[in-house]
Amino acid sequence: MSLWTGLRIIIFASQQGSQYNTAAVVLCIETVKLLLAAQMFVSRDGTFSELLAQLSKHRALLAKYFVPAFLYCIYNNLTFTVLSVVNPSTYAILQQLRLVVTGLLYERCLSRRLSRMQWIAIVLLTIGCMVKEADQFSTSSSVSTRTTPVTMYLFILLQIACAVAAGVYNEVLLKEETGTSINLQNVCMYLNSIVCNVLFMALGFGPRNIRPLFSFSVFPIILTYASIGIVTSIFLKHLNSVLKTIASALELYATAATALLLFGTPIDGFTVISLILVSGGVYIYSAFPPDPSPPTLSQPARNDDDADAVLTAGKGEVSV
Repeated sequence: MSLWTGLRIIIFASQQGSQYNTAAVVLCIETVKLLLAAQMFVSRDGTFSELLAQLSKHRALLAKYFVPAFLYCIYNNLTFTVLSVVNPSTYAILQQLRLVVTGLLYERCLSRRLSRMQWIAIVLLTIGCMVKEADQFSTSSSVSTRTTPVTMYLFILLQIACAVAAGVYNEVLLKEETGTSINLQNVCMYLNSIVCNVLFMALGFGPRNIRPLFSFSVFPIILTYASIGIVTSIFLKHLNSVLKTIASALELYATAATALLLFGTPIDGFTVISLILVSGGVYIYSAFPPDPSPPTLSQPARNDDDADAVLTAGKGEVSV
């Protein structure tokens, strides 16, 4: 929770100073993740030579991971773009809409019935996000006085769409590749992520963008982003789903409080009501799952509070 809160705060703060190429930052992050994933494969599944042999053997799997890697690449780069304008509290709240999209997608496209309480949670989440931005679209708020441009809402919706689509795609891959090492799949993901970010860099990278990457405000982003995966995997391994959900809800309050202390971001009535509704919706959605049905997947899918696959401990994998 602290790492995710800190990450949003650091990104927001770094965007207020010197400009830097965000694709280059994400590329550094993915490179560190690749090194960590390769090290985990060597420590758990075999030697480095065996890793290379497995990659050669599973070329088709490596190619399949280009799709989620590209989607996560879009998500991660948009994170920097959105947080250059939107304050961390608003961003954290609006990102919870991914639960709404995921629930509706699973209900309509994957025939996974939601419980009645989960539908209530979706309603609460939707209302909570609408309340948070209600003052932005009130009759007394002109276009020139809005703090969040409409373009940023579109970017957030695109982020959510990419995260949900990548999560569903990963679920299919994990279902098809149940006998493949999860560490090998992480390596496949990060190799593709590096390729995608190199392509993004080619669109706007220049020599002037290199120096800020190693500044005090930017370098911590790389370290924090890369370490979140391992910490999150340990958290998910040892705590139950209710505690995980409580942590997610508390993260919203922590982000709002930290943004207030560091940047003076106001916590008005709209924000308070939104926090209560959204955190309540997040808790209800996870605490009241649908009735058990015949299992269709032996491993959990990656999904994202960002949306990008990270290292795991044990059987499953989570994403950030």
